[in-house]
Amino acid sequence: MECKITTQSVNICEGVHCQTVEQPIDAEFTMPDYCAPIGRILKCKLRPMIGTKSVNGSGVTIEGVTNISVYYTGADNERLNCYEYSVPFSKNIDAGVSGDGTVTVEAMPDYANCRASGERRFDVHATIKLKICTRDIRAAEIVTDIDEPSVQQLRTAMKSTSCVSTGEKYLIIGDEIELPDDKPPIGSLLRHDERIVIDECKMVSNKAVVKGNMLIDIVYLDDSGEIRVYNYSLPISQIVDLDSTNEDCDVSVNVVICSIDLKPRTDMNGEVRSLSVGGKICVCVSAFCNNDVPGLLDAYSTTNLLEFDKSDVSFDKLVMSINESFVCKKALDFAPGLVDRVLDCWCETRVMSASVDGDSVKINGGVNVCMMVSDESGAINYYERNVDFDYQSRLPKPVASGRVEPTVTAVTSDCKKDGSGVELKANLNIRADVIDTTHAQLITSAVLTDNKHTETFAPLVIYYAEDGEKVWDIAKRYNTSVDELSKLNGIDSDHETSKMMLLIPSV
Repeated sequence: MECKITTQSVNICEGVHCQTVEQPIDAEFTMPDYCAPIGRILKCKLRPMIGTKSVNGSGVTIEGVTNISVYYTGADNERLNCYEYSVPFSKNIDAGVSGDGTVTVEAMPDYANCRASGERRFDVHATIKLKICTRDIRAAEIVTDIDEPSVQQLRTAMKSTSCVSTGEKYLIIGDEIELPDDKPPIGSLLRHDERIVIDECKMVSNKAVVKGNMLIDIVYLDDSGEIRVYNYSLPISQIVDLDSTNEDCDVSVNVVICSIDLKPRTDMNGEVRSLSVGGKICVCVSAFCNNDVPGLLDAYSTTNLLEFDKSDVSFDKLVMSINESFVCKKALDFAPGLVDRVLDCWCETRVMSASVDGDSVKINGGVNVCMMVSDESGAINYYERNVDFDYQSRLPKPVASGRVEPTVTAVTSDCKKDGSGVELKANLNIRADVIDTTHAQLITSAVLTDNKHTETFAPLVIYYAEDGEKVWDIAKRYNTSVDELSKLNGIDSDHETSKMMLLIPSV
């Protein structure tokens, strides 16, 4: 029996699959003669960056570079020095990419062992971790309408936030940083750390406008050997094309630094009062638009047998996007005499767990506090302390099956001597998308056969309903119309019955 069946294609996220692989980093390098000879190595700091990633079939090819910064003192142990060396790496991984899935790659330092094999020679054996996450997107057909008078349909509208478009754009950055007049010239560069904080991302005419700042910490020695710190903010603005979007869409953005280089520049007086900044960043944007996806939970015909298939279909809805500042404070204890001055301090963040519990988001993480200090004798030492933090935010309404994908960045780090210890104040930027996932068994195909119902009923049947029975189920059992049954008994079609007598008409 022919009838018109309307279907709609929907994109379904089959889940996020993550794997972590190790990448060894081995290097031997010699410092130039103008660098101070090695007395004692304090810290070997790794900073891996992903330059490019390309998907080939189900695999991913990753190209990147690891910047190795070795902090050391000379023979007197009273002057801090740093030398930076870059090691490229390449990795091919079978990530199981399929269909229209997306791939994200995050590089993290893991382990570093550095030893001096000469006065100016280092031997480094290290590993970094590459976290590869694939989000599988599958297109599925669902039945939205069966145009036949005899067919009864139990309809639903699934609330979802479809990812309608994604865009990725690389931005070459370049700037000249001038030291203010109250800062002495640069003798040697000790450390530079960069991180990106997004202030705004909005949709305008099928384009995402992303604005933020690259925050740069510049730590250097002046000509007298004193450690100086200068903080610089480089504005970032980028437009990414996103098709099939509008101003009502929500936007998720992730900006990563692919490469960065700071070079001191000598002026006409022979002083270094400026640095040139060059590098590349990648702006990744996804647009999510709210819509109601119609579907059929159940269907039957009052005259003929209706055959159909059902599948479990999941729908993701973006509940809330978080972009907040969070202050982490902690008193760090040290034995008397170990800390006379804090020379330099930076923080590394990690997320240990993230969950959605009813109407609240909970993120637990840690801050690794890295400190260069001098003790009462003037000797320089390096210490690390781990500080846990707990973040919680309220949702507009409770969600049944939610997940959260956070990113935590240490925007500023301040360590001050307090008695024999150190007082830490770290300003963290927390960005997270809260996703609620709903599952439903929906009809994906249907055929109205020529076979008539074999079971016949009297023109009017008396039925005694039990508590909680639904009108739909009773009507389906007797192959009658839901509307006719409801009108005859004066009840709503979506009503759950109590113990009552119903008159069931024959159609």
